[in-house]
Amino acid sequence: MPHSFSWRTLALVCAVLTAPALAFLQGWTYWQLASDGVETLGVVTDKTVYRGNRTTRYEVKYRFKDGLGRWRSGSQDVRSAVFDTLAEGRQTVVVYSPSHPEANAVSMESLHDFVAYYAIVSFGIAIVAGCAAWAWSFVRAHRRWQLRDAPLDL
Repeated sequence: MPHSFSWRTLALVCAVLTAPALAFLQGWTYWQLASDGVETLGVVTDKTVYRGNRTTRYEVKYRFKDGLGRWRSGSQDVRSAVFDTLAEGRQTVVVYSPSHPEANAVSMESLHDFVAYYAIVSFGIAIVAGCAAWAWSFVRAHRRWQLRDAPLDL
């Protein structure tokens, strides 16, 4: 039986791959900053609290000058304790990668926590997806066995 394109399948695949993609991209940023990051002074330009039904996000936006004197901007979700220590218009330490200044952070600990959380979520998704794939293949094989062993009514 030919398979047709399914928007539901595409949406499911995208949803399942979101957490691993976030873990990979933010993990790559963390690795760049941990391996060749340098500290510079930056300025906090905005602080925003996003409250959801079950979660609260603390976002900090900031600007800093890179090694060539160009202004760069960045934003990061941080822990509430870090959020409380930062004030708009005040200086803060920013870690950035000289080879890739778009990789920057005001809190390496918060970035590490973000990566660890999404890595654990990705692991859980992999286990659930693996179990679902196994169960699906088991059911298909079981149906084939039933059809093969069924008596023929002629």
